[in-house]
Amino acid sequence: MHQYQYYRTKYIVLKANTKDYPTKIFGSVMYYPRWRKLLLRLSNCFAKKEINYIMKKVLLIDPIYNPGTIPPNIPLSKIASGLEACGVAVDVMDFVRPDCEGKNLSYFRDAEKNFLEKIESSVLNYDVVYITTGTGNELKSYPVYPRIKAIAKAIKNVKNIQVIVGGALINLYVRVYKMNPDILCGEVIDELAVGNEYHSAMQLIVEGVFPQSVNPLWSVWDNTKYPDYKSVQYHVGCPYL
Repeated sequence: MHQYQYYRTKYIVLKANTKDYPTKIFGSVMYYPRWRKLLLRLSNCFAKKEINYIMKKVLLIDPIYNPGTIPPNIPLSKIASGLEACGVAVDVMDFVRPDCEGKNLSYFRDAEKNFLEKIESSVLNYDVVYITTGTGNELKSYPVYPRIKAIAKAIKNVKNIQVIVGGALINLYVRVYKMNPDILCGEVIDELAVGNEYHSAMQLIVEGVFPQSVNPLWSVWDNTKYPDYKSVQYHVGCPYL
């Protein structure tokens, strides 16, 4: 809804700068040339927000091990959709390693190390990193927080950029277990996205309005690594989402 209003408002402002004044805003509110000054101020406001969107480049990380039998991360797919709608450049990284199945722990630890090294080598290209602890799929195993702290530390060793962590596990720790956010963050995590993961993450990343409801952006993932089906996320009163 916000995205739709944003672009319609921008369109009406452009029309107001000509002699061809429309007679209504959003189909109900009448206005005349005396509104022109106010509309121009609104136009400048939106223009500044658009510049902020374009300047940011965000990396979304799914740190949870996936043997290739589980669909792409739903919360990150929604955040990617919202950010793209705001003009923010988005990339994703995931820990999909089907070759680890049937191997020993040493092999898995090497795969985990390679995952961290891949993030380290790419992080210079980004302004914000968001790491989820939510899956939208109960098949992915926990705990994952030690790996998340290791990822955040690796990022900070390369570049001092904003690192945000959110999702179901953060809500469990903060809302249910009443853990101190400062302890969860330590010195390597800047912000915790508590509450609805999509809205809380977007509020921390985007400086301005953003779509309040989106469909997951599946195309941001390398879908050749995932099964053909997609998950459906639903919950009624779940305190962790």
